[in-house]
Amino acid sequence: KTPEQAIEATAAHEYAHHIHMQSLGDAADLEIRKAYSGPTATGREDFTSKSHWPGRQSVSVYGDSNVAEFWAESVTAYHYLPRAWMVRNAPQTLQMVEKVLRMKGQL
Repeated sequence: KTPEQAIEATAAHEYAHHIHMQSLGDAADLEIRKAYSGPTATGREDFTSKSHWPGRQSVSVYGDSNVAEFWAESVTAYHYLPRAWMVRNAPQTLQMVEKVLRMKGQL
């Protein structure tokens, strides 16, 4: 990854935190929380390493640390990983990201 790509990914991650902070307690926040805690199939590969929480479609171990990082890592993956990777490894997370971004007028 180039320094420019790292900066872009970091900016997307932090912007995702901004979207979430503006959503606390609303329907978008509930969708994020439901995806973070809900039972879903796992099956991640080489984004960082596999999730430590079976049943959650987190795109990274860091995304497992809390609901805010789950959302921010999910948005970053949505923007910077191939869509086919998301479809194969985290389809419910992909659906959640798109739903929330639509709810917030970002998609």
